[in-house]
Amino acid sequence: MDRGQAYSLEGVVGTIVIASALVFGLQAVSIAPWTDGGPQQGVEIREQTEDTIDILADGDALETGALCLGGDNETTPHQGVVSTDPAVEPVGTVLNRTLEQTANYNVYIDYPDTNGSVTEIALGPERTPTGPAVTVTREVVLFESDPVFELNATSEACVEDTQYNNLGEVPEDDIYLHNQNGSSELYSVLQVRVVAW
Repeated sequence: MDRGQAYSLEGVVGTIVIASALVFGLQAVSIAPWTDGGPQQGVEIREQTEDTIDILADGDALETGALCLGGDNETTPHQGVVSTDPAVEPVGTVLNRTLEQTANYNVYIDYPDTNGSVTEIALGPERTPTGPAVTVTREVVLFESDPVFELNATSEACVEDTQYNNLGEVPEDDIYLHNQNGSSELYSVLQVRVVAW
């Protein structure tokens, strides 16, 4: 065997040893922090979600979303309130313009039922989280004088329901909420919960 063949054989064996070490090393080390954004991405998603929910709360959009009934004798908020196709003003539009760019999300309303236990309603399509998720909640206080809304499919917006002047006039059979305190202006306290990943 001459020197050229020996050097070639030495190069091939060296390459195999280095490749084997790399494969073994990658199996021993978790590369997830470098591939899925890691903990910093979770912090950014939480901050973005909190800011988005604060914007919606400041504009009374959370109350509108919670009281935007589907119409046609539907007693719960319309699924289109946070739908992506089409987005209903204002909740769905704001969420889609902010969170859809960087994260997926589910929106839930948690409210006390007549027995006092908490019931959950998903607004919009429920997606399965594909990674670590963050949860942001905001309490929404509803009063008897708050207007009730219904989904207008033509304008793709929640418009005031002309059947009732306010929430206090809605029979409990016509809405998913019940009056938690019949002796005061307070009607119900619920939570809007956004799970983003």
